Amino acid sequence: MVTPTGGYLSPYGGVGPYQNLALRSEDLDTTWADVSATAVTVSADLAAANPAPNGTTTADRLTQGASTVGTGRKQDISVSTAAGDRTFTLSVWLKAATAHTARLQLLTASNTQAVGNVSVTTSWQRVSRSWTVPTGDANTTVTARVYLDDAATYNSLDVWGAQLEERATPGVYVRTAASAISASRGVISNGAPASTASV
Repeated sequence: MVTPTGGYLSPYGGVGPYQNLALRSEDLDTTWADVSATAVTVSADLAAANPAPNGTTTADRLTQGASTVGTGRKQDISVSTAAGDRTFTLSVWLKAATAHTARLQLLTASNTQAVGNVSVTTSWQRVSRSWTVPTGDANTTVTARVYLDDAATYNSLDVWGAQLEERATPGVYVRTAASAISASRGVISNGAPASTASV
């Protein structure tokens, strides 16, 4: 996809601004946790969920053993300084065996964004949710949540490439492991920075 500012975005990388504050962006079984008391099974690199959008076998499938609404995975993400008056965007690639509605949400210990429904089809697509944290919020952690359902039905969900950025729209996808990727501009190739030159 070509952006209005001349950038290029794809699951393989792209050209333009990039950042990822979420850790283990292609592994929702480690630094991620269950949203609710109902456990979610993370089938890492499951063959049935792959290939991932970039052709690898790094996509995960989220499932649960009972039809309980409001289940999903979350990560508490450090944003270093007070979150108030800052805009963050959560993005992730999703697909499912049967088309349905999932949800994304951002929150701090003091303020909670209204959950946002996202349409999930049988093909991979990148979905996103942006939030400007209310003025005066001194929290330095933002929690990202990915729900399997739309609060009405239960479904499994295939997930890949979770990303949290401090910007109003999704930038170029960059993969993370144990460390976050700071904001920069340049070329991302196969999920990793190939250049930090200005574009």
